[in-house]
Amino acid sequence: MSLFLGSFSGSVIRENKDDRSCFFAEKGKYSRLGMVLVHCSVLFIFAGGLIGAIWGFNGQMTLIEGRKTGSIFLFGDKGSKELGFCQ
Repeated sequence: MSLFLGSFSGSVIRENKDDRSCFFAEKGKYSRLGMVLVHCSVLFIFAGGLIGAIWGFNGQMTLIEGRKTGSIFLFGDKGSKELGFCQ
């Protein structure tokens, strides 16, 4: 059994307890780091959505070919807002 598990993973640990054998195998010790990275990324995306929902604003910007605009029209009849990047 150790040889079979060893062909799929790097190291195999065998423990014998009360007439039973337990095998432990681990392939790629850094694979857990990927799981942590993915979960932290999902939490980061959720935090960005929450920040945008609390302090952000919703609106629409009409873009006409060849022209510049630096303001958006806010939804809910709240007027317009200058974004400050186009003078």
